[in-house]
Amino acid sequence: MSVQGEKATDLKNVVLWAAGPALLVLFGLLVWPTLYRYDHIDLGLGRSYPVRQNRINGQTEILFPDGWKDSRDSHPSNSGEDLSTEELAKLEILPRLRGPGPSRGWDRIEANVYNGLPDIDVSEITLEITVSGPKNEPIVIARRYRLLPPLYGGARALQTGNYSISLGFDILQGQSWSYVVVGAKGKKT
Repeated sequence: MSVQGEKATDLKNVVLWAAGPALLVLFGLLVWPTLYRYDHIDLGLGRSYPVRQNRINGQTEILFPDGWKDSRDSHPSNSGEDLSTEELAKLEILPRLRGPGPSRGWDRIEANVYNGLPDIDVSEITLEITVSGPKNEPIVIARRYRLLPPLYGGARALQTGNYSISLGFDILQGQSWSYVVVGAKGKKT
């Protein structure tokens, strides 16, 4: 073999050995792993939201119709200030029992809320419920429940939102229930 052929082969080997690790480093930086780890939250009833977590600082965000939101913003401790009696009067709250149905009972409350406030987003509703048996004997008396929206937000200013909570027991067929709205919280927009 000639000297020139050996030099060409040696050069080819050096290029291959140098290019291989360089390509692996580029692949690792540009393709995998990406800055974010992606997943989703499945809330049932066909509601699912994409979630991303920053691999460096651990910040988690949820994709809502109006963009990515920090998951800490939906935490109950960030729910806002108590609404006044006048502000509470501008909310139309329509709670309903939900669950398996008459044969097994209803185990949660879902409320559709129209927010008639022009500058406040409602983040939670507090109801007090009473449950009575078929002969009006009290079963549950004035138990408070804090209803929250599915993940983020609630009834935004001049819009409708849904809230729900599990009761922790079943209201059976033949029993009656009543509610009183005792409070709500919201944030100025």
